[in-house]
Amino acid sequence: MRKALALLVGLAACPTGASSAPGPGGLRIIGAPSAAVEERIRAVAADARDRLARDLGVEPPEAFEVRVVADRRAMRAITGDTLGEEVLAVAVPARRLVVLDRMSLVPGTRDALAPALRHELVHLALGRFARPGTDRRPVPLWFEEGVATVFGARVLALEDRELSLRAAAGTLLPLDALGESFPREAAPMRLAYLEAESAVRYLRERWGRGAPRRVLARLRRGGSFEAALCAETGIKLAEFEAAWARELGRWERIAGMFVSQRAIFVYAAAVAAVAYALDRRRRRRRLARAEDAAGDASRGGGQAA
Repeated sequence: MRKALALLVGLAACPTGASSAPGPGGLRIIGAPSAAVEERIRAVAADARDRLARDLGVEPPEAFEVRVVADRRAMRAITGDTLGEEVLAVAVPARRLVVLDRMSLVPGTRDALAPALRHELVHLALGRFARPGTDRRPVPLWFEEGVATVFGARVLALEDRELSLRAAAGTLLPLDALGESFPREAAPMRLAYLEAESAVRYLRERWGRGAPRRVLARLRRGGSFEAALCAETGIKLAEFEAAWARELGRWERIAGMFVSQRAIFVYAAAVAAVAYALDRRRRRRRLARAEDAAGDASRGGGQAA
């Protein structure tokens, strides 16, 4: 904790206006607190570019900018967006810009730089799908965010259970309502991100890991996202959504989650019971030894008298 705080103090003391000349690939970095951090950002960006081309068949712009800022207030001033507490990076595809919160650079906390930058570079890459003369997204936001989150290597944990319970109750947010924008309130926004990631993971699990890449390839050749998804999966978007929700809400899946959780608690309780029994046995042995020692001392004293 002290090390992390010391690093934060050091970062805060560094000048924020420092910028580098565009490096290999046309990447310009502004505000990096040190040469080492700038080198790390370049390495992550280069790796992400290679992985994007290999895994998704897309690339960010040849030239783009990464700007490191002190806090979310500075991020909001640049992007104009209302940002949640967990947001460590934001992409502005129209400006070929990624803004990083300095908290993403602190090692030893969550090592957030690599997943955060990879996530935002997906947005820059898919932002190149924008079509002149229309404000409508060619790639629905739920699909873009889902692909970005999966590519950024975040892993669903307990949130998966929450989604399954919502699917069983019929309270998931409709995917078509998440095509252009996400809710601004914290709880619905969090749910939208979870659904986006879950839907893309379902696409990969049922139609193969390369399914998102193939959908994007079809979309790049023209036509709508719905047509590209249908050509890849053989079902319409509404049918895809219904199948995904059914899979999430299967009672076997939900029961398995609770059984797994119950098994964990049973195991923990068993471990605690064994530890308690061993502790009591050790205490009894120490007490017996103490009583024996006291008896020996008493008998020894009586003989001496």
